[in-house]
Amino acid sequence: MHRTGERKSLERDYIVYGLASTVELSKGKKPTYENSQVLLTRFMEICNKHNPVNMGVIYPSSQPYSRTIAKGHTWKEMRLDMID
Repeated sequence: MHRTGERKSLERDYIVYGLASTVELSKGKKPTYENSQVLLTRFMEICNKHNPVNMGVIYPSSQPYSRTIAKGHTWKEMRLDMID
């Protein structure tokens, strides 16, 4: 992650990645695009409840290809891309 600031200000930064298909594989399920959408959307909803400084999605339906809070996008915009 490209983080900026003084070392002290970054001490409590946490980077969390979510890969829904990996979760499905660990449960012995064949990953599908539909299942990934549901799992990843739920993961992002949980993250959003904790008021992240930045959060984003990279999804094929996103125009532009990625959306992030830091770039001025909203969770609502990101969610629409994810359920498209």
